[in-house]
Amino acid sequence: MTMTNETEAERYRKELVVQANHIEMLKRDMAELTESHYKLIERHRKLIEERDNLKIQLNIQDYWEDSKTA
Repeated sequence: MTMTNETEAERYRKELVVQANHIEMLKRDMAELTESHYKLIERHRKLIEERDNLKIQLNIQDYWEDSKTA
C-alpha cells in the first residue's frame, strides 16, 4: 500500500504536533525544576545563616572551626 502525498503529509504533521507538545511539556518541567532548584539554594543559604547565628548566640563559633578540638 502506497501512501498518497496527502496522507503522508498528515502523518508527518501529526508527528510534529506530538513532538511540539512533548517539547512544551519538557520546557514546563525544566522551568519547574529550575524554580525548585533556586528555592532549595535559598533555603540552604538561610539554614547556613541560622546555623552561624546560633553558633554566635551560643558563643561556640570558634569551637567547630578549631581543628584541635575536632
